[in-house]
Amino acid sequence: MEKTLEWRHLAPTAPDTLACYPFCDDDPFVLPSLPHVYFVGNQPAFATSLLEGREGGRVRVVCVPSFAETGTVVLLELNFLTATPLRFGGLPEVRKEGEGGREGGREGGKEDKMEEVQGEEEEEN
Repeated sequence: MEKTLEWRHLAPTAPDTLACYPFCDDDPFVLPSLPHVYFVGNQPAFATSLLEGREGGRVRVVCVPSFAETGTVVLLELNFLTATPLRFGGLPEVRKEGEGGREGGREGGKEDKMEEVQGEEEEEN
């Protein structure tokens, strides 16, 4: 992330190694000036740094993790460019493919109990 800011290009290897339309006159990935904040999402963990530009500008670089996997969001205080992670607890864990739980096209647990309870009620009626 820091190198893309230093080079002032968001996709330095496009279109050679990234699927991108080649532009002839103007490259939309070139940064004419440094931004104040540079976010990149879907990162493995929260991380941040404050970079000083050659012209004296500051850039807050923030790695934002996947909310679905970590339950983490990032709060940014704009006056001082401080980034703080905020983690939401109590979220259900995301199951990866191949980690059990799915049998016969449905998850075990509550659905199975509901069927058993419904079956007992039908026998009583």
